[in-house]
Amino acid sequence: MSETNQLSNEVKSMHLLWVHFADNKYRLTNSALKTLQFFLNELDQETVENAMETSFNKIPQNNRIEERFKYFCGVCWCAIKGKGDSNEKQ
Repeated sequence: MSETNQLSNEVKSMHLLWVHFADNKYRLTNSALKTLQFFLNELDQETVENAMETSFNKIPQNNRIEERFKYFCGVCWCAIKGKGDSNEKQ
C-alpha cells in the first residue's frame, strides 16, 4: 500500500473521530482536512487523536466548532515544535 493511500485512510479515520467527538453534527471542511493531513504527516496518529480529544475537552460545547478546531491546531503545532526541540537536543 502506498504512503499516500495510507495517509488518506488515516485522514478518513481521524475525520470520523472528529465527527464522533462533535456528536455527528460537524464535519471538517476540505481545508481543515488538508490541515489534518499535514498534522498526520508530522505527528503520529496517537498524538493527533490526543490533540483532538483535548480540544473537545477544553473548549466548551457551546463555543463554535471553529474554536475547537483552532485549539486542536494549536495543540498539534505545540507537539510539532516540541518534537523539533527534542530532535535538536539529541
